[in-house]
Amino acid sequence: MTPATPFSIIKENSVADIEIHGSVIPKDSVFGFDGYSTGLELVEDPNEFCPERWFPDAVDARKGTPAEIIDHPFYRDAFSQGSRKCPGSRVANKEVLILISQLVLDWQMAPSDAGYGKEDVTYKWRGMIHPDMPILDFVAR
Repeated sequence: MTPATPFSIIKENSVADIEIHGSVIPKDSVFGFDGYSTGLELVEDPNEFCPERWFPDAVDARKGTPAEIIDHPFYRDAFSQGSRKCPGSRVANKEVLILISQLVLDWQMAPSDAGYGKEDVTYKWRGMIHPDMPILDFVAR
């Protein structure tokens, strides 16, 4: 739904005109893929924790609708897919899990401003979408 960090991928269509869902992207066009807001626009109640939306019957119900894009491997996986997939993706995923686990074990983290939640994070365009995150207080456990 929302990537670990909001990202935009810029691509150039340098081969030929491409038709996608009835819209033509002319040759030599430059366009961007926004990986953050797409999921928020295509899912009902995007800020609610709802693991049922990823159950097989929910995925099947999205097929043939614009919302099916959130189930596509290229959208879902930050390291791409297929023969061009990042060769270090498995190591990177494991390192992130280990890092987060160790941070949670060693530190109690909380925003400096009491009452600051996910819905309070604002975003600005700075070449790409950039979150304005709160300053965190780290207290050793």
